[in-house]
Amino acid sequence: MTLKLDIAKFAGQTVYEILFASINEGVIIVGKDGSILLANPRANELFGYGAEELEGKKVEDLVPMASRPNHAQLRSDFHQSPRKRSMGAGMNLKALRKDGSHFYVEISLNHFTLEGDVFVAALITDISKRVEQEMVIRELNADLEKKVNERTIEVRESQELYSAIARNFPNGTINVFDRDLNYVFVEGKELYQLGITSEKLIGTSYLNRLAPAIRPQIGSALARVFNGDPQDFEIEYKEHFYRLTAVPLSRKNDVIDKILVVEQNITEQRKASDQLEAALTKRKITE
Repeated sequence: MTLKLDIAKFAGQTVYEILFASINEGVIIVGKDGSILLANPRANELFGYGAEELEGKKVEDLVPMASRPNHAQLRSDFHQSPRKRSMGAGMNLKALRKDGSHFYVEISLNHFTLEGDVFVAALITDISKRVEQEMVIRELNADLEKKVNERTIEVRESQELYSAIARNFPNGTINVFDRDLNYVFVEGKELYQLGITSEKLIGTSYLNRLAPAIRPQIGSALARVFNGDPQDFEIEYKEHFYRLTAVPLSRKNDVIDKILVVEQNITEQRKASDQLEAALTKRKITE
C-alpha cells in the first residue's frame, strides 16, 4: 500500500503554511508603502524580534541608519518596475537587528499580485559566517602578499649585495657551474679587466675558456665536487698561478646539480713569496 500525501493540506495546514513556518531562510511580505504584512518565524529570529512582532513595522526598520535615506526611493522604484532581483551577493549587504547590531545578508526579491495590489516577498539569508570567513581569507592573503613582497625585496637586496661583492672580488672570479660546467653565475674584477661581461658567459662552457693543457686536470677535480668531495688546489700555466676552491652548492633529488668555484689569480702572491724565500736563502748563505 502506497502512502499518499495530500499536498494541499497536511495536519490542517496548507503545504505553503508549513514551508513558510519551517524554511531556514527569513521570509517577509511587504506592501507598497513598505509595511511588513507578514514574517515567518525565521525572519523574526534573524532580526531578534518576538513572534509576529515584525508585522506592522516598516521595512526600513530592518535597514542600517546609514542606508535608510536611499532605501525608500529604491523601494518605490522597485514597485514601479517589479522584477525578480537578488541583493547583497558580493557586496556585503548589512541588515539591522532589534538590538541595534548588524549582520550580513543576501536578499532575493520577488513580487506577486493579489486582488489588484502588488506585494513583495523578500527571502533573507544570513551570510555573516561566510562573510567573516571571506574577510579572514582576504586578511590572510593580504598578509601573505605583504610578506612575499617584503621577502622579494629582501632577496633582491641580498642578490644585489652579493652581486656587488662578487663583482668587486679581486684577482679572480666567483662562479657557479651546472653539471656540464656551464656558467650559471660569474662575477669578479678580473672579468672586467679582460673586457668580458658576465652576461656573455652565462650558459657557455667554462672548460672551453681554458687552455687545452690544463682542461683535464681542472675538469677532473671539479667532477669530484659533484660527488660531494670539495676541492682546493693550485694550478700553474705559463708562469701564472691560480688557486681554485670548489664546493657543492645545491641538491636536486639528492643529486648535486650546481657547484660554487672561487678562482683566484695568485701569481703576484707566489712571486712575492718566491722573492721572500730567495732573499731569506741568500741571507742565510751570506751569514
